[in-house]
Amino acid sequence: MEGVHDDADIRHYEVDQNGNVIRAFAIGRTWEADECLIDLLSQWNYWCSYMNHGPSDLPKPLLFFKEDENFLESFLFCMYDLGMRASAAYRISIMPFILLMTSHRLMALWTCRDPIWPDAVNKVSVIEPDDPFNEPSGNTPVGWAETAHALDRNEYPEGDKKEMENWLGEKDPVANALLWAQDVPPKH
Repeated sequence: MEGVHDDADIRHYEVDQNGNVIRAFAIGRTWEADECLIDLLSQWNYWCSYMNHGPSDLPKPLLFFKEDENFLESFLFCMYDLGMRASAAYRISIMPFILLMTSHRLMALWTCRDPIWPDAVNKVSVIEPDDPFNEPSGNTPVGWAETAHALDRNEYPEGDKKEMENWLGEKDPVANALLWAQDVPPKH
């Protein structure tokens, strides 16, 4: 579609008095193509809701990644990234591509180092052991395989959603996402 970005992500830029960027960060990941804009906007709304109201009313995320990703998790990440509910025939037909993506993901994981955070960030990032919002907890599945199995058993919320309070923008999420992609800000 003309005028719509090929990919998008959520970024913050801090500028100095001359308009020069002095710090920047991105939240989440790059979302590619128009059909992903709704998910990107949903993630943006999630973070805005968290920043404005705290964690108490947030829906549970759809997936918790394993902290130590192994070969199976990398493979499943690449396979499910191309369609969580895709047919077996489709997955088999694109298996060479999935395996290539998996090898690149594993190389990236094996050659990266853990982040080194400044002490100020470490101090404000401590999670208390009894924090009621610390997830994953209880019977929450962790990783692609466990989440897919929980979804198949109807034991995990698929697409848990929350309406934005006092929303004044476009009600249709597709139309809203396309406006956002064309740099037409929402009315909210």
